[in-house]
Amino acid sequence: MVVVSGAQEDAEADGLCRPLAVDEPLSSLQIERAPRKMPFMPLFKALADRKARQQIKKQLKTGQRLLDGIEDVPEAAAKRLREALARGRGALNKEEEAQSAAHELEAAIYQSDYKGHTLSPAIRSLLELAFYVALALTIRAFFFEPFKIPTGSMRPTLLHGDHVFIKKYRYGPRYPFTATRIWNGEPPRRGEIVVFNFPMDPRQDYIKRVVGLPGDKLRIVDGSVEVNGTFLEQREGGKITYLRTDERRLEGHPVVGNLVFEKLGPRWVQTIHGPDIHPFYNDWPRAYFMHGTSPGPVAFDRPGSGLECTPHHCTVKPGFLFMMGDNRDGSADSRVWGGVPMKYLRGTATMIWFSHDWTDPMIPAGAFTIGALRWSRMFSDVNAEPNVD
Repeated sequence: MVVVSGAQEDAEADGLCRPLAVDEPLSSLQIERAPRKMPFMPLFKALADRKARQQIKKQLKTGQRLLDGIEDVPEAAAKRLREALARGRGALNKEEEAQSAAHELEAAIYQSDYKGHTLSPAIRSLLELAFYVALALTIRAFFFEPFKIPTGSMRPTLLHGDHVFIKKYRYGPRYPFTATRIWNGEPPRRGEIVVFNFPMDPRQDYIKRVVGLPGDKLRIVDGSVEVNGTFLEQREGGKITYLRTDERRLEGHPVVGNLVFEKLGPRWVQTIHGPDIHPFYNDWPRAYFMHGTSPGPVAFDRPGSGLECTPHHCTVKPGFLFMMGDNRDGSADSRVWGGVPMKYLRGTATMIWFSHDWTDPMIPAGAFTIGALRWSRMFSDVNAEPNVD
């Protein structure tokens, strides 16, 4: 006697299996499987139907105008159009399938003489693509643009491998491929992180922090910045370990520096001092003028640098800014090449939208290497003020 379990009875009832006849060969047995149900398909279909009904509402107006004599419609095309309009109205009342009704109505409108007064779907699609491309380029040219942090000169605020958005309209948008502004925006403020064209080669983009404004008198003594006779307020933050990176070799090695909080304008910012203390950077410009000390070729004392210098201090000329990296002993900035013309400002950094550590590569591909993702840094505010308490 064969005992049939409850599960087998349920399966037979659902058509998933059946008993094999006594004289039936095993090879004739076919297993029937129930179709897999996609849980999101009803939602997708509902969204598509909603979009189709919105399209039908516009098409009904166009089709009715054609039948009312605004355009001369041949009788055969008019008959098809009436049928398509009726089906479109039925789709709005949920008596017809919306997507197929929308397609049929669009075809009926186009097949009438209306096609002589409108663009073909292919050309219309190309124009829509061109519109969206133009919109994206407009946003990139005048509003926001992505920027990759190319070096470690802005540590610890920005790391090598961070990608940020810059707000281009902050200082006023520029005509594409020029330094001429369409209109002037807000003036830069001390402490802002700015992307600008490199004064020595405007084809390159740099990112630094605004330290000196036009008319400011600056010098650096033992690593402390003095602006207009007053040293910027500082607070010690202890030791900090970070990677000194080499992008060409896709590698980095840890070094230990001093974390120093510095008040620039109304905000506190984080800076790193050391581990390599160079007299040029920490006793500027005195070390250069009095002792001839420099890390290499410098250009801040050249004519047109935007700085007017004596052995004891430098004054920022009108129309220029004095920029410094937060990694004070690892940044070539205005101490080396002078001021930045304000017309070269491209925008201010706003948010980190992507960050990866290319010294730990997941996809090694030379300049296009993708490293381990730094999830904690993504979508963080570049200008968030650190806790100095």
